[in-house]
Amino acid sequence: MTDAVLKIRRSDGNSPHKLAIEEVLKRKEITIARNKKKYRAEIQDC
Repeated sequence: MTDAVLKIRRSDGNSPHKLAIEEVLKRKEITIARNKKKYRAEIQDC
């Protein structure tokens, strides 16, 4: 499995609110939109 660094940014370039990151960690998954396709990535504890 390849290690990946996930950088979460808002469209205005600022770091997102801390609560948004906590919400992602709580749900253990994140949706990534790229090339008009949506990918769901599960976050696993290392």
